[in-house]
Amino acid sequence: HYFRETQDQYWMDMGTKAITEMEAMTNECKWNFENKMLLLKAEYHFCICEFDKATEGYYLSVTSARKHRFVPEEAIANELAANFQLGRGRIDIAIQFLTGAIECYQSWGAESKAQILRSKVQNLAASMRTSF
Repeated sequence: HYFRETQDQYWMDMGTKAITEMEAMTNECKWNFENKMLLLKAEYHFCICEFDKATEGYYLSVTSARKHRFVPEEAIANELAANFQLGRGRIDIAIQFLTGAIECYQSWGAESKAQILRSKVQNLAASMRTSF
């Protein structure tokens, strides 16, 4: 997300290096690293405006984290996917991802984070009602 904010090539280089390293780790232990690698790739595709690939990457990352029972990482993947969808103006899909993130954060005791996201969902839902 630093690259999207600054367009500083340094951050893109850091991201692509991290993807390369994560791919190597995923080849060694798919169980532990697949969801992280998929999330990094989704963020990369978001940065370079490959939105279809980004969408797929976020879904795959959430699914992989869930499959391998990495609840905190599932929460983060859901939250980043929601931010991506908000950036695309897809509030309804963003709310779905935020709801998934809330459930994950709650399940491992991050109640303050869950409450922040609940407020965000309420505000987004209210904005959808008033925009029609």
